[in-house]
Amino acid sequence: MQASNSAIDVAVRCGYDDDDEVAAPLLSSRRRRMLLLLARERSKVAIMGSGHDTRSDIESLWHRIECAFARYPALRFQPSPPATNDAIQALEKRIGRPLPADYIASLRIHAGFPSGANPATGDIYTEPLVTEFLLFEPEVVISQMEFLRSYTSFPAGPTCPEIRDVYYSPGWVPVVGLDENGAAYACIDLDPVEPERRGQIIWFCTKDDEHFVEAENFTAFLEKSLVRRLENEVPNSEDLVESGLLHFD
Repeated sequence: MQASNSAIDVAVRCGYDDDDEVAAPLLSSRRRRMLLLLARERSKVAIMGSGHDTRSDIESLWHRIECAFARYPALRFQPSPPATNDAIQALEKRIGRPLPADYIASLRIHAGFPSGANPATGDIYTEPLVTEFLLFEPEVVISQMEFLRSYTSFPAGPTCPEIRDVYYSPGWVPVVGLDENGAAYACIDLDPVEPERRGQIIWFCTKDDEHFVEAENFTAFLEKSLVRRLENEVPNSEDLVESGLLHFD
């Protein structure tokens, strides 16, 4: 039985050797050697032509994420397909402000991470693909913003000089869920105190009035909080087998 084009493409782009125990199941035996012989050449071309622009930086990070995920065939699902132009425009219209270029570039590669109930255990609540990192799809970002609107009237807490002195601002766009309780978020700051800090990522929690800066932009946050974690930490093997999700201790 021939493997799907997407599985073959991931294996090839990640440069697996023909004896790699993870790549092997993805490829049909007849095509495996031919495809994998192309892997290193394709990787070299991609690196040589990448440059250092915003889209290339994001593409490089997603390449690393996809390669990390390919190491775990038991994953219940994979990142979502690219966001449509309509979805991105609807998000910007709801926000009323343009989104940072690096975040848009990320949406055009993968809209986010899906989540769903676990049919094996009968759980009806959603679970993130990666523990404490649920990358919201555009429609989820919109729904989360609607939910957080009520917090704009809460009194401000301790002041952080890099962040506007409010409990929650409509200019903070929640793009990642950071805990299993749905209380902590990583938000793109489109309402900074200083204009040059626009696009910084801030930590916001509905149960805590103190905020702080997580990263200078979405690219840096994605690498620090997800890519390095996938590459350097080992997930709980029992959780991976039982739930198909990456749970890190």
